[in-house]
Amino acid sequence: MIKVGIIGATAYTSREIIKILLRHPDVDISYLGTRREGNFKISEIFPVLEDTLDMPCSQMVLDDLPNGLDMVFVTLPPVVAMQYVPMFLNAGIR
Repeated sequence: MIKVGIIGATAYTSREIIKILLRHPDVDISYLGTRREGNFKISEIFPVLEDTLDMPCSQMVLDDLPNGLDMVFVTLPPVVAMQYVPMFLNAGIR
């Protein structure tokens, strides 16, 4: 099972990535990171996901890596993404 995280989970692009990944038999969406504050589930942002993925989003903190991920999708604006991507690459996360 490939453990996947999505950084920028509340972006429309992330919604589409989630919909694709949910159809993949060897993928486990393990982490949804966002820059938004507060505790909320991804289905509160995208109600269409309520019956398929009702997991919480975590507020991303620079230098605070989620554990156990094999790969991440980063859907942040380019300048912001450049702050996060080196951290994942250095940790061996694709």
